Amino acid sequence: MKRVLFSACVFLVGIAVVALALPALGQEVTASIVGTVTDPSGAPISAAAVIATDIERGTTWTAKTNDAGAYTITTVIPGTYRVEVTRPGFRTFAASDILVNQNNVVRVDAQLQVGAVTERIE
Repeated sequence: MKRVLFSACVFLVGIAVVALALPALGQEVTASIVGTVTDPSGAPISAAAVIATDIERGTTWTAKTNDAGAYTITTVIPGTYRVEVTRPGFRTFAASDILVNQNNVVRVDAQLQVGAVTERIE
């Protein structure tokens, strides 16, 4: 009798553990912003700073471009973003109202114009 009761308890605990773990298997609710940063001739710009700002929440994500001028910002929360790209010797690039949906990858490429960082291209 004790053995049957013990087995039943183990079975019920196992069912409870599985049932509680199921919500953790839900969909991922993040997205990514990717892009390439180039100069006016199309050459990649490395080490450019990329800042994505969630307009509603004010949260920011940052990245740097690699040697190919590419960047990736992962696990951003879906929403509307402003993406700014800066690099000394170039004007600041800004793109507003970038809509990022759940589980999507949004591409924001930037071509930086030669000039001072304080100058802005929108």
